[in-house]
Parts: sequence; structure tokens; C-alpha cells
Amino acid sequence: MPDQALCTAVYCLAILPETQQIVLTRNHRGWEMLGGHIEPGETIEEALLRECLEEGGFTPEKYQLFGYRKITAKTPVPHNQNEGSFYPFPHGYIPHFIATSTLPPLAPSGVEIYESKAFSFEELETLDIEQAPLVKSMLDFYKIINN
Repeated sequence: MPDQALCTAVYCLAILPETQQIVLTRNHRGWEMLGGHIEPGETIEEALLRECLEEGGFTPEKYQLFGYRKITAKTPVPHNQNEGSFYPFPHGYIPHFIATSTLPPLAPSGVEIYESKAFSFEELETLDIEQAPLVKSMLDFYKIINN
């Protein structure tokens, strides 16, 4: 895992193992995994839990790091939560987790969220998700370690 200070956001493949479903959120970009920016003073794990609840009403009971993505800014990137300031580095990282829960999802509480929904593993293949290759890799990994 990269240094927490270099992590700007967190994403999660939210799995309901009892029903073989994945919880996704829909916002102005379309359907995607649960996740978002890490707030100042928040740990990666705190951001993971908060974002899962806000975006999908999903309560992770177990989670594990799948990997992380390195991002590089060509120009200074404004900080989304601190007006007038910028991220202090040209490179950042986004940890990606696989999380499971036996609890039914609640209504999402995030203001930018249109809806969240649990999809069967098979339904995922029919959805237009920008993160589709990553979602498929994460789901394949989950299936391997849980069979």
C-alpha cells in the first residue's frame, strides 16, 4: 500500500456473497463501483466505510486490498474539498478494495448519487460500466479466492 498521505481516493467492489450480487452506484457518470475522495484527517479505511455507506448503503463487514492505481497530474489538481488549495504532489494513488457484507444495502445518503442497486454477477456483463475491466478482474479474483 502506498503512503496514506499520497492516497487521494478509495474504491470498492461491494459484494453480497449470500445473493451473489455486487452493489453499484449511479451518478452523473453512470454506474460505477462505490468510492470517492478521502477527506482531510480521514484514514483510508474510514474513507472506504464512509463512501460505501454514502454511495451504496453498503456496510463492509470484511474487506481486503486488491491493489491500487497510480495517477499522475499534468497540471496542479484543485482539491475537491478545500477551495483554493491543490493536492501537494504530482502523483497520487487510489487503493481498490474487495468488500463483502451479509447486511442488506440501505438507501445511499450521498447527495451526488442518483441510485444504487445490487446486480447479479451475470448482469454485470450487460451493463455499460467505464470500470468494467477492473470490475471483472476484481470479481474473477474474488471467485478464485472464495472457491
